[in-house]
Amino acid sequence: MDKKANNLLTNTQFAFIIVGAIAGIAMLSLPRDVVEAAKQDGWISVIIGSIYPIYIVLLAAYISKKFPNDNILAVSKKCFGNKLGSIFNFLYLIQYIIYLTSVTAAFSNIYRTFVVDFMSNIKVIAIVIAISLYIASKNIKEIGRISEIIFYVSILVVIVPVFSLEKINILNILPVFGTGAKKILKGSLKTLTAYSNAEIIFLIYPFLGDKKNVRKFGLIGVLIVTFIYTWNVFVTIFYLGPDITVKRIWPYMTPAGSVPIPILNNFIFLFMFSWCFVAFRSLALHGFAIQCISSSLYSKFSSKKFLIAIYPILLVITYYLYPNEIAARNITGIMIPIFVIYNLIYATAIAILIRFKLSITNIG
Repeated sequence: MDKKANNLLTNTQFAFIIVGAIAGIAMLSLPRDVVEAAKQDGWISVIIGSIYPIYIVLLAAYISKKFPNDNILAVSKKCFGNKLGSIFNFLYLIQYIIYLTSVTAAFSNIYRTFVVDFMSNIKVIAIVIAISLYIASKNIKEIGRISEIIFYVSILVVIVPVFSLEKINILNILPVFGTGAKKILKGSLKTLTAYSNAEIIFLIYPFLGDKKNVRKFGLIGVLIVTFIYTWNVFVTIFYLGPDITVKRIWPYMTPAGSVPIPILNNFIFLFMFSWCFVAFRSLALHGFAIQCISSSLYSKFSSKKFLIAIYPILLVITYYLYPNEIAARNITGIMIPIFVIYNLIYATAIAILIRFKLSITNIG
């Protein structure tokens, strides 16, 4: 019993895993995405966009009350039957493969641009995936500890732009609500890519020590991410203005890279060092999700062996599916909204079936 308890997540680790899964590489490009639609009100769009992860947390809290020790993969089979449930779970697996490979590609593009321009794309991808899967192979308790530590390390990524605010122009964020409700709501849809991955809560709630806190600390995790993203977009607009923000591929890098540090010639390297932990945390959690889902689908194979087997597949997908940053954004721009819709229907259907104590197999 003690050994089992030692493998359970604390409340804060649970919240920080949710933060780590959502708040990843999108931090650097999110300002461009929302400002393109909502202009200077992009930060308001980010707040509205948090409705999606909040709803996901509420669904997870409801499902966990009925099945506290079964993740959504097991509950899916109970609701839809083994065959249909496995198909739905396989579709759930595909999205995490897309998440991991697209984030890896973006990581490679950013790091080769700002830090390791002498390394080839394939080498960076190979190293990043290997490290991510290695962390993912650890047990959930270790992953929780890593997520908690990295959260505190990554605070630097959030607070650094504060020191660039002396160069701001308040006119950049005015007039507030000036773009109108329609454009603000359109901007909120642009946040789906950034807020996706909140679905990992469906896989980790059975590992929470105190199951009664799924909703409370799930929402705390989402609120932390919402603050980070809102601040991220607000500072970028404040510094660059909406017209310049939409012209930058990774606009958040500009206020972060403009911080004057006497000792360093270029602060961007210190910033990128801190930010890489954020990216690896996110990638490792995607890897953990792949491991978790694959174990449910292919119980004959150990999860670690599966990660070793899937490594070359992930490498090939990342290298050939996303040849450049534009291609990567085009693909994720199409795929992620599909995943979001699927997750909403999938999880909501399970919650409805649970509510009325039904199952597809019984209905049939």
